[in-house]
Amino acid sequence: MKIGITGGIGSGKSTVTDYITEQGYQVLDADKIARDIVMPDGSALGKLAAAFGEDIVMKDGNLDRKALAEIVFNDEEKRKILNEITHSEIRDIILAGLENPQSDPVFADVPLLFESGFYKEVDRVWLVTASEKTRIRRVSERDGASAEEVRARIGSQMPEAEKRALADNIINNDGSLEELYAQIDRLLEETDG
Repeated sequence: MKIGITGGIGSGKSTVTDYITEQGYQVLDADKIARDIVMPDGSALGKLAAAFGEDIVMKDGNLDRKALAEIVFNDEEKRKILNEITHSEIRDIILAGLENPQSDPVFADVPLLFESGFYKEVDRVWLVTASEKTRIRRVSERDGASAEEVRARIGSQMPEAEKRALADNIINNDGSLEELYAQIDRLLEETDG
């Protein structure tokens, strides 16, 4: 069983995936993979250097994120190339993990699961959700962002109602950790059963 996990900014998706990992299940985390593939031994760093020049690689072999950002910041075509390289690498790694899972079920944590069409690659989708008030508080505390900035970030994402309509299961993360874990445990039992 392949389960996709998604949720908007501040929904608490990381808390959910951390708990699932603690329960012994494999979680293929798109954000972690994105960081790994640009490490000195990562699968995308060489491709990025070939596309944007060796100047984006620092003397210690790490990606110079600032240099890369300056190249792609105001150039839509170059940003598209960056996304094609990184997104295809991330997608390939997650698909390989789904095909050779280390647990059943196996989970794919993909932030833009619906927007990218990746939901078609999984059997079920769990949507982590929380009220806008809770999400604004969490992101403000985490990032030091103003309520207006967080509202704008939420507004730039796919509307919650559309995600709810496409999801198979909804995890409400407005309550306590115990309530959250109880919901996850129920879903895991249903899936294992």
